[in-house]
Amino acid sequence: MANIGSSNQQVSILPFDGENYDFWFVKMKTIFKSLGLWESVVEGFTEPNTTEGMTENQKKKLDEKRQKDASALSLIQRNVTDPIFSRIMRVESAKKAWETLRNEFQGDDKVRAIKLQSLRKDLENMKMKEDESLKDYSSRFLELINQMKTHGEDISDRRIVEKILISLPEKFDPIVAVIEETKDLSTLSVQEVMASLKSYEQRMARHTEKAVESVFQSKLNVGSKSQERKPQNFDQPKGESSRGGRYGRGRGRNRGRGRDNFGRSYNSENNSKPCGVCKKMSHDEKDCWFKGQPQCEKCILIVALYVDDLLFTGNSEKMIKDFRKEMMKKYEMNDMGLLKHFLGMEIHQDDEGIFICQKNYAEKVLKKFRMYGCNPKATPLIVGEKLKREDGGSKVDATFYRSMVGNLLYLTATRPDIMFAASLLSRFMQAPSHFHLGAAKRVLRYIQGTVDYGIMNGRSKEVKLTGFCDSDFEGWKDDMKSTSGYCFTLGSGVFSWLSKKQQSVAQSSAEAEYVSAAIATSQAIWLRRIFHDFGQKQERKTEMFCDNKSAVA
Repeated sequence: MANIGSSNQQVSILPFDGENYDFWFVKMKTIFKSLGLWESVVEGFTEPNTTEGMTENQKKKLDEKRQKDASALSLIQRNVTDPIFSRIMRVESAKKAWETLRNEFQGDDKVRAIKLQSLRKDLENMKMKEDESLKDYSSRFLELINQMKTHGEDISDRRIVEKILISLPEKFDPIVAVIEETKDLSTLSVQEVMASLKSYEQRMARHTEKAVESVFQSKLNVGSKSQERKPQNFDQPKGESSRGGRYGRGRGRNRGRGRDNFGRSYNSENNSKPCGVCKKMSHDEKDCWFKGQPQCEKCILIVALYVDDLLFTGNSEKMIKDFRKEMMKKYEMNDMGLLKHFLGMEIHQDDEGIFICQKNYAEKVLKKFRMYGCNPKATPLIVGEKLKREDGGSKVDATFYRSMVGNLLYLTATRPDIMFAASLLSRFMQAPSHFHLGAAKRVLRYIQGTVDYGIMNGRSKEVKLTGFCDSDFEGWKDDMKSTSGYCFTLGSGVFSWLSKKQQSVAQSSAEAEYVSAAIATSQAIWLRRIFHDFGQKQERKTEMFCDNKSAVA
């Protein structure tokens, strides 16, 4: 830290180390103006050859200019690190030192014009993502605007406001229409627009929370009483058609709707007796469409339909066999047996459990980027290495880099061990450098040595939800934000994992751990509700292992 000032004023800033020159430029400019030294930095000072013939007043002014120039030069020298100071140590005027740093880290007028043109293009193409929060988008947007202003762009508030409104996703259309109809965009400030949009986003978030709660509601209210809902399994009624797939292909033969005996009339004796299956009135037990429900109250059958592929699983062999038999009976379907391949994933099932991997896909990725057979690495990333956007490296083909990172992200479907690395590399897709490309290739080298890795879901008598979480403190050097990560197991292999940059800047490693634990706890609560809805209620408390050897491993 450097302290400059008089007896009644002190100024402290971080010394410039070669990174974020634009921010350092603005801070130093403000300090120069506050101390009355900015004119000396801009206009400079030239020592005259002789002072003969000067009046006392002129000599006094000359001494003042000389003193201001020396003070400004001293201020610049104090606020740079030693490697940066070596580049200006032989410069004897503040203007020359200032211009030397500016030309090296910001470029001359021609270079700045090229950078400004690139920033204009980025602004034109900038749009808010569907899953991006308004806070993250506003930070990204205003950072770009500040960079343009630093490079000399004169951009009005109206243009900024208009760009914000047209770059929002469809869910903000109602509030955008209100702002455009009721506000004068020529006098509307950026802060007012952001306040209105954030208020609308919070309102949408409250509605979404209520909707999610209603979707996973596990109790049925009747009058003033509440009855616990039990897991139920339904036979598919006649008349519906579906597609086959992994266990069968084709269309169903039935095209009708409804049941032939659904509209029968009943005598007073039948109406007075409830059904023996569903306990409801107005129909006989032989006509109840809930047939088969009492056979198993805790049996679960999960059916997934993807295009023309029908996949199903469950915890009851009898239910699976009955479902397969019913599908083949009603529809033109063929039984393909146990699932072995699906969307690039390989599924190996035996008595020990189910192993899921993407070995063939991983080999295709290595061959695609000409890394097949390369020397493997023990870790996906270099331990302790911090990547950043502006690292001084030469730019590489962004399309090639995005393709590589996209393939790595798809591998994370069965490879949680590369989730952190793939998530980190995806942040540099806009303008990757050769350093970022080298880090991505290192991940491929790690995959070369672990190509047959995957997730093993072994048989377990106890279905217990357990979570692990950790954080990477200040892992993102551009905004000093940390990264949260978690994974959950049900007694064997992991089934849910995440690696994501935190939304706020943690002031300490402890705060980063608290934020990571809060995110993991929120996921654990959601998973417990899902299991309860599936009839697999977690009776015991969920253990969370935070920032210890279990979480790191």
